[in-house]
Amino acid sequence: MKVKLTTTTEKMFITSRAKQVLLLANINNVADLLSQSKVDLMKLPNLGKKSVNDICKMLSISNLSLLNDWKTIDDYVEDTSLKEKFAQSALQGLL
Repeated sequence: MKVKLTTTTEKMFITSRAKQVLLLANINNVADLLSQSKVDLMKLPNLGKKSVNDICKMLSISNLSLLNDWKTIDDYVEDTSLKEKFAQSALQGLL
């Protein structure tokens, strides 16, 4: 089911529990949802990883995604020393 920005939370194709959590967080439609990130959603009580993934899948059907829904360096690099080198070079670029 494709969604529009005006699609209400009640009409989203997600679990009833996820709908209730979103409504309690004052996320009433898709436009409100798009202003959230995965991290924001994971902080909501009783909304777990599976629900967040289901929400992302529902949005992706309509070519939409959550705010800042990009991978971080942690998703690509497992070696801690490489992460530290990356962080140091990023900081030097800011100075």
